[in-house]
Amino acid sequence: MKKLLFLVLIFALTACGAAPAAQPIVQPPMIVEVTVVVPVTSAPALPTDVPPPAAPVATEAPVAAPTEAPENTPTATLPPAVGADQLVDITRSGDTLSLKCSPSQLVFTAKSVSPYIVQVDIYYRMVDKVTGMSSQWYAGGKMDTDGKGNFTRTFSALDISPDVRVRENGWFEYQFVALAKDGNAFWRSPKGRYEQQVSYTKECP
Repeated sequence: MKKLLFLVLIFALTACGAAPAAQPIVQPPMIVEVTVVVPVTSAPALPTDVPPPAAPVATEAPVAAPTEAPENTPTATLPPAVGADQLVDITRSGDTLSLKCSPSQLVFTAKSVSPYIVQVDIYYRMVDKVTGMSSQWYAGGKMDTDGKGNFTRTFSALDISPDVRVRENGWFEYQFVALAKDGNAFWRSPKGRYEQQVSYTKECP
């Protein structure tokens, strides 16, 4: 019995002195520092060379309405001829006009194609054949009408203004101006249409 207890005691002491079993070594967690680079986007640079704003496109000026036909002023103040001719079948009795000899008169006729025309006036100017100098435009009187669109006018050399009929040799140039019921110029013939067509003399040729 003593021997058995002795063996148990020895076994117990041996067990106590034995080295403990090795424990697994746990590695500490590795801390990895990750640096995140966030790209910084800057505002777009403003252009330094900014073109100036485009200039406004010019428009054509509006055409003024016809003004009232003058009684004793040049036709330069009247509106220009527009559209088709409003006077047709225009005739003239001759190509010469003289202050002191025959023929001393010219007979003009014309026909209106517009119901708006109620009156037709004649304007004229004198042009020196030698120098080419021209006078202003003068009112040459109103044409007679039958109320049906037919107009006629007997123009005498004595109807020419005393300021210009003293010229010895020149051109008698004329123009027709048609008026509407309100007295405004409705149409006129181009000023150059009847240039250098009628010869004027003061004395007999």
